[in-house]
Amino acid sequence: ADAQQALLDELTPQQREALQSQARAQQSSAAAGAGMPLRPANTLQLDGCWRDWLRMLCQHCADETGLPLETRQELQRVAAADDAWLDAQAHAVL
Repeated sequence: ADAQQALLDELTPQQREALQSQARAQQSSAAAGAGMPLRPANTLQLDGCWRDWLRMLCQHCADETGLPLETRQELQRVAAADDAWLDAQAHAVL
């Protein structure tokens, strides 16, 4: 949560508004009216910066002390993954 907040704190108000506008544009009216998420992850069009953020979050978490070695290794593996693999995971493509 701290790493996520740090990333959000680095955004300018204009960047934050652009991201929020992009998300609102993809939300169906039915989902918006019901207070539901945008739509299933495999239908979202994602801005490429999400990969950089994910990598930073994974690396930040991997640097935390006290994590089991296996957890640290998995976080580092995700942080080092190529764009195509991350996109496949984001869209739940097997």
